[in-house]
Amino acid sequence: MAAFVVSSAKPIQFQADVTALNQSNLSLSAITAAAKSGTLVQQLYDTLEPKPTGITSYGQLAKVLSVETPRVRSTKTVPVITLTAKASTGAEAARIVNTWAKLLAERVETLELSKEKQDLTAVQKQYDMAQQKLTKAEKAFAAFQGKNMVTVLTSRLNSLQQLQSSYLAQQRRITLLIKDTAFLQQQLSHQQGEQASAGNDLAVLALLLRSVNGSSASQIQVSDKTTLFSGDSIDTRVRFLANMQKDLQSQLQELDGNVSALNSKILSLQQEQQEAQDLQDQLDRSRKLALANYNSIAAQREKLESETLLHADYIQITGKAAPPRCSPKQTQID
Repeated sequence: MAAFVVSSAKPIQFQADVTALNQSNLSLSAITAAAKSGTLVQQLYDTLEPKPTGITSYGQLAKVLSVETPRVRSTKTVPVITLTAKASTGAEAARIVNTWAKLLAERVETLELSKEKQDLTAVQKQYDMAQQKLTKAEKAFAAFQGKNMVTVLTSRLNSLQQLQSSYLAQQRRITLLIKDTAFLQQQLSHQQGEQASAGNDLAVLALLLRSVNGSSASQIQVSDKTTLFSGDSIDTRVRFLANMQKDLQSQLQELDGNVSALNSKILSLQQEQQEAQDLQDQLDRSRKLALANYNSIAAQREKLESETLLHADYIQITGKAAPPRCSPKQTQID
C-alpha cells in the first residue's frame, strides 16, 4: 500500500493502492474493463456506506478510481494489477480501494465460474454424444463379427479355389494325354495292315492307364464298345486310339464348362468376400475413431470438473490497503 497527499488550492487528497495477481483465464484488458465497468462501479458506490467525503454520485466515484497493468513480456509471468483510489483522507482511500478490490475479485470469480459452467455443460453434451456413438459403433462391429461372414466366405472361397486347382490340373493332364494319343495313333497309322506287336500294345495300354488315372481297367469303355485289343491287327489299335481321343475330347469339353462356371462363382465370391472385409474394416475404423473421440472428450470433461471443484482464487488480493501512519508527502495534482 502506498499513500500520497496533495497540497494545492484544492483539498488535500490521499491515494491508496491494492495489488492483485491475475490467476484467471481472463486477459488483463478484460479484467481492467470489468474493474472500470459501470456495473461494478455502481455496485461499489452502493456498497460504500457511509459515502466518502465529497463523493455524492456514481460519476464522482468513477473519477477517483484507476487501474494500472504492467507490460507482460513472458507468458510465465503472473500479471500484477494495481487498483488505486483517491479520497480526502487516507482511511477513506483505503476503504474505497479495499472494497473495490473485493468486489472485483468476486466479479471475476462469477464470470469465470459462469464460463466454466457453460464449458462444462457443452463438454458434457459432447461427452454424452461421444458415448452414444461409441456404444453404437461397438454394437455394430460386434454384431457383424458375430455373423462371422468374412471367415465363412473366406472358407468357401478357399474350397472353390482348391477345386479350381484340381480342374486346371485335370485340364493339363487330359490335354497332354490327347497330344500323346494323337502322336501314337499317327505312328501306328504308318503300320496299317500289319500285325500289332507287344510293344504297340504296351504303348496303347500305357496311354489307357493314364487316361483312367487309377480307375479299374475292367470299367474302361470306348465309344464303339469294342473289346480292348480284340484281334492282332494294327488297324484295331488305331481305331481304339481314335475312339479314346473322342472320349478325352468329350471329357475336356465338359471340364472346360465346369472350369468356366467355377471361375464365375469364384469371381462373385471374391467380390462378396472383399465387400464383407471392407465393411468389417470400416466398422472397426469407426469403432476405433469413436473410442479415440470418447477418450479425448472424457479427458476434457474430467479436467474441467477438476478445475471447477479445485480452482484457486482467480484474482488474488495480496493485501489490504491501510491509511498511512505518518503525515503523507504532498504533491500537486491537477
